[in-house]
Amino acid sequence: MSRRPGFLSSSVGTKILIAITGLLLFGFLIGHLVGNLQLLAGDGGKAFNIYAYRLERLHYLLYAIELGLIAIFLLHIFKAVSNYLGNQHARPQAYAVKKPAGHTSQKSLASTSMILSGLTVFVFVVLHVRMFKYTPAEMLPTGEGTEMRNVYQLVVDAFQNPWIVGFYVLAVSLLGLHLSHGLASAMQSLGANAPGWTTRAWATGRVIAVVLAAGFAALPLYMFFAF
Repeated sequence: MSRRPGFLSSSVGTKILIAITGLLLFGFLIGHLVGNLQLLAGDGGKAFNIYAYRLERLHYLLYAIELGLIAIFLLHIFKAVSNYLGNQHARPQAYAVKKPAGHTSQKSLASTSMILSGLTVFVFVVLHVRMFKYTPAEMLPTGEGTEMRNVYQLVVDAFQNPWIVGFYVLAVSLLGLHLSHGLASAMQSLGANAPGWTTRAWATGRVIAVVLAAGFAALPLYMFFAF
């Protein structure tokens, strides 16, 4: 019998899967933010609409990528929840008071709210995809004898609603909180914990998380105040 399923179900295997899937999703976030920054091109949405159109033109490849991302996302959530429940089972007596442990411990608000922040981000992603991928949009000529969706106008219209903007900013702030612990934790789970490296890794992870969250939050705020 193969020993791999047993390993992947173990505490160590679970943490490695959480780390790998988390880093893959992090890579997607970087690419997604780079693409979304075309909203700021100042060309009336032309660059962003062409970007969205080219993605849609990938057809079956795009479907395969999306299914892969969904599988990675669900595996990440499943393993994270399994790890959390396993830890709770191993320590049935909850702490009376939860607070940062200080010194070398990485216990913090981010670490103790990973499940909550992660599930909130998951709900946000579902609503985000539904809003911008499946909402009917005006069709524009591409200049190639075909038409493309005016996704840019969908984004502009959505971000005129202060409730949507507020929820978006809250969600990406929780994403930043999640990443501030998750990035360095993932590297540590994969064995990158050499002496003297750990402290820098946690600091770097927090900086990257803040920059990424700020980048995503800047887009709806810009759209809300600029239009």
